[in-house]
Amino acid sequence: METSQTYYASLTISYAVALLGWIIINRTFKSIWPDKQEYQFNKPWVETILVLLCGVLTMAIGQLYTNEFLFKSKGSFSPQLFTVINNILIFSPFILLLVFRRQPLSTAWLSSQNLIAKIAAGLILSISGLTTFYFVSGSPYLFRDIVYNVYNLQNLGLASQVFLEDFVIAILVVRLSSALGKKWTIITILSAAFLFSVSHYPIKFSGGLSFFAATMEVIIDMALVAGVLIIVKRSKDIIWFFFVHFALDMVQFFQK
Repeated sequence: METSQTYYASLTISYAVALLGWIIINRTFKSIWPDKQEYQFNKPWVETILVLLCGVLTMAIGQLYTNEFLFKSKGSFSPQLFTVINNILIFSPFILLLVFRRQPLSTAWLSSQNLIAKIAAGLILSISGLTTFYFVSGSPYLFRDIVYNVYNLQNLGLASQVFLEDFVIAILVVRLSSALGKKWTIITILSAAFLFSVSHYPIKFSGGLSFFAATMEVIIDMALVAGVLIIVKRSKDIIWFFFVHFALDMVQFFQK
């Protein structure tokens, strides 16, 4: 199904409001996201190539999931639990990469420092993004119904997918940044945005889009991801952003 221009415009404005909110919070409470040096690898291009190989493996495992070769819900077990397990399996190459390369979670923009404050900020910003989308898009749904259906345990599977996507793109950006250097930050961001966006071609094709329509959406996605990454890279943290990303990923189900 082709996504409307109104949806993308509303989504872009919603992200802009949430990201602006992060800038305000960061300037007001500077201790939540203290300035940190970029992580440097001994062989950054080797690490970058390994990440790209993990991406290929993840897409291959994703095809196994699409063709129902992974776990299926049986009996009284929650289908959401099996979705979470399958998502972990799909993205497991990146998890194993950190384990076998003995690299800290900070190289995926994850840290327990100021965790409660980051979660609180993420929830506040996600609500601001949802509110913006609601008014800008003219959604026919009641706002309380949108909030209830977004922050619902039935969405645990999708939430795990969104979190792992953020985890992966953080891993990629950190390694590209180390390989290219600060001077080429814009190339790092555009490269990561491009790779993330084109990886969604299979999903778009499975949704019935033509190559042209899918490509137009990929280009728009790339521009949006690049804009978002400028701020998220500045924070070097995906915890707060996960809440924003998840909430605004859910609004696709509340269009006119």
